[in-house]
Amino acid sequence: MRKRIGLMLAVLLILIAAVVLLDGRQDRPQGKFMIRLLLSADRSTLDISLEDYLIGVVLAEMPASFELEALKAQAVCARTYTLKKYFSASSHEGEADICDDIRHCQAFVTPADYLKLYPENQWAVDKVKRAVMDTRGEVITLAGQLIEPVYHSTCGGHTESSQVVWGTEHCYLQGVPCLWDSSSPYYRKVANMSVEEFRKNLNLDAKTPPIPGELESTENGTVAQIAWGKIVMSGQQVRQALALPSAKFTIAVNGDQVAVTTRGNGHGVGLCQYGTNGQAKQGRNYQEILHYYYQDITLYRVEY
Repeated sequence: MRKRIGLMLAVLLILIAAVVLLDGRQDRPQGKFMIRLLLSADRSTLDISLEDYLIGVVLAEMPASFELEALKAQAVCARTYTLKKYFSASSHEGEADICDDIRHCQAFVTPADYLKLYPENQWAVDKVKRAVMDTRGEVITLAGQLIEPVYHSTCGGHTESSQVVWGTEHCYLQGVPCLWDSSSPYYRKVANMSVEEFRKNLNLDAKTPPIPGELESTENGTVAQIAWGKIVMSGQQVRQALALPSAKFTIAVNGDQVAVTTRGNGHGVGLCQYGTNGQAKQGRNYQEILHYYYQDITLYRVEY
């Protein structure tokens, strides 16, 4: 049933802007598109309407203090991501479509749990709900297919291509200049550590100088390859080994201390959240923002 619906969605998205999604579950409330969410804390599942789920995702993924148009852009990304998961083969237990583990899917918090942490922030829940409902049903497509709408916190001045970061080419995930994220608290960070700790984390022997012999960066600033003698690593591998916020980094040594300076936070591909907010502050709407970060895409509104 799900495969048939997914095929119907892919075909109709090419032909028309409005698509009716039919859910085969018998317990689906009238007028609501339901998904099954795996809660990682206790491995239970929760059947929840798509829009209610998206409210929880946007609350967890983007500061509610951001501009409304930025929150709308985030909502469209999250909806596209969720529906792409829904119509793909699931690897989750309990027949879940998606989970709340950010290492695998998207972050999620219920409005009730959010308000327990921030009881004075009912305005935030209301604002995020408006962003989700104002974009209800809107998704990002290319050639009639849902895209991979990846996003990150801060790109550090320029987003990166998916080919550089993951080795997978997507024509809509190319690096673009981003002049609006410099106000991010993650734009520039310095990680200080001892030379001994630096070597240990990177599996370098005691005789290897911490300054690399070779370092290749992309034109967008991401470290593509770095080498200490015969030990060759990608920028992403170094980022993971040193727990860095991004793979845009430089290394400096002062005595027995190493300072690794990074720009940005996250993988750097697709939508930059702080850049999105910066663009919204300058008057761009969410549709313009999405077209900027994802090339050659089409926005469709799905009816359900």
